[in-house]
Amino acid sequence: MKVIFVNWTKPFFERKNFVGYKKQSTFEHSGDDYLLSEYEIVMQIASITSAKVKTGLPIKLITDKVGRDYYQKIGLLDLFDEVDVDTLETLNEEYDINPAQFWTSGKIISICKETPPFLFMDLDLIIEDDLPNWIYNYDVVHTHWELSRSFLYIEKHMIDNLSINIPTFDDRMLIPNTSFLFINNKKVLDDYLKLHLEIVTKKYEQVPDWLWLMSDQHILGYTIRDLKLKVTSFSDKTYVQFPDNQKSGVGHLPEWINIPQMYQETTVKFEHVWLDKSIIVNYPEFKKLRMDKWIKIVTENGYSHKLINKV
Repeated sequence: MKVIFVNWTKPFFERKNFVGYKKQSTFEHSGDDYLLSEYEIVMQIASITSAKVKTGLPIKLITDKVGRDYYQKIGLLDLFDEVDVDTLETLNEEYDINPAQFWTSGKIISICKETPPFLFMDLDLIIEDDLPNWIYNYDVVHTHWELSRSFLYIEKHMIDNLSINIPTFDDRMLIPNTSFLFINNKKVLDDYLKLHLEIVTKKYEQVPDWLWLMSDQHILGYTIRDLKLKVTSFSDKTYVQFPDNQKSGVGHLPEWINIPQMYQETTVKFEHVWLDKSIIVNYPEFKKLRMDKWIKIVTENGYSHKLINKV
């Protein structure tokens, strides 16, 4: 058993071509060398060290040569017990994937080529509780469920128009968030990878956010439903995409709602920074609040020495 983090640096070099929320949440950098912003470095140290402390498991980094050299340069490479550069270097040669359009393909292809059981965590996912033993009784455990709404809602005609063949397509189910995954089933990885490649190896004039998101999260949902797997989530609440802007009143739909889930166990506390990145990038005071919190977490984890010259 191990915890896996993935950093595919290729999208960084195509950042001028980002669209949608990815463009809004990416910090400006005019240089040619790979670089993480100050807040990203502190956030990742919090994420990695929390995984070490809260799981007690070996930590594996899957990255490419650029990523490995950068972590070595900033003094973080020794946080990992194992570093794999072959998987992503092979991906760069084997598949013709547009990294600006499908910037999580490195993550998905990497985890699909791992041998289960294992834990996967995004580098912006910070575990705040010790992981309970019950998660290992499932085929798949993920962060939380999401309710697709607005322009992220996908109907069958939308994928038909792009000649995408997904036999397991389901437009009515809740979608699993993939910022944390426990995988204990090889079949789900095989089917997940097959569907992902069906989407990302095609050529498109433009990739809307719904298509990128489908290639990451939705197809995992279709797969676990099709295989009738034993699945649960960390949270007992479902995230509503584009919640009601009204704070109260008749028909109010909040950002998080309670929907009974199958096999739901006790909840696990976590922080997923993803939705706050555009705020962090644009509002210095908000960025400082978040960084102060992460610095405290890193210090409590016993790794404050890794923050020297990073802040």
